[in-house]
Amino acid sequence: MLHIENLRADLNGRPILRGVTMTAKAREVTAICGANGAGKSTLLRAVLGEIPSTGKITLNGRDPRGQSSKALAQTRAVMAQDTQVAFGFTVAEVVSMGHEAGSAAFDPEVIARALTAVGLQDHAARPLHALSGGERQRAQLARALAQVWHPIGPDGARWLFLDEPVSSLDLGHQLHVMALVRRFAEAGGGVMMVMHDLNLTASVAHQIGFVIAGQIAAAGPADQVLSAPRLSQAFACEVTLNAVPNSGPWLLPQCCAVSN
Repeated sequence: MLHIENLRADLNGRPILRGVTMTAKAREVTAICGANGAGKSTLLRAVLGEIPSTGKITLNGRDPRGQSSKALAQTRAVMAQDTQVAFGFTVAEVVSMGHEAGSAAFDPEVIARALTAVGLQDHAARPLHALSGGERQRAQLARALAQVWHPIGPDGARWLFLDEPVSSLDLGHQLHVMALVRRFAEAGGGVMMVMHDLNLTASVAHQIGFVIAGQIAAAGPADQVLSAPRLSQAFACEVTLNAVPNSGPWLLPQCCAVSN
């Protein structure tokens, strides 16, 4: 379990997180949603210890801010929103970086399995920079998956922390990646991911933490969190929700006519 209590963080002297409290459970997908600038990625970075923060954070019962990077690599994998690779590494070499740092380093077959899982099995020898943006994003997901290949370890659940994992992907690959994420959780792992697509989020996430002005305005299942008043407030526009049979809430953005 990931527990966050009264988490606060500043960036450039400006308060961003203003006392965030929430819990993410293993065997569940937890999505962090909200408007641009609300503090979603900052929350993820604070949980990961990438920026200074105050408050309580426990991951599987331990504060990750006090653990070595080597120990953390056995428990969690991170996929940033934009990862720059300075050298001409191949796709397989990038995936091997996560694999070698993680819990399945003893099994060389994991690299190929991770590439197959994201549909890049035929791209292993290609330079990462020669891939499209969506392909590079899937390669980074394969790297993260290879690091925590087995969702449960001796110390409990292993975790995926993903910042906008489908931002560069077409519809088919978005659905494929979300299915991978869901299967990882259902196999015993934990997932926390920052998301913008609310419809996709509602179809996948067990829990949504909705961030407004650096605080969790609501947390829970999609049908409890994604209310029209809350979305209208967060995005400063009128939002109408619908419902899909046998599913959760569904948002259809509507554009105003532009007059000349």
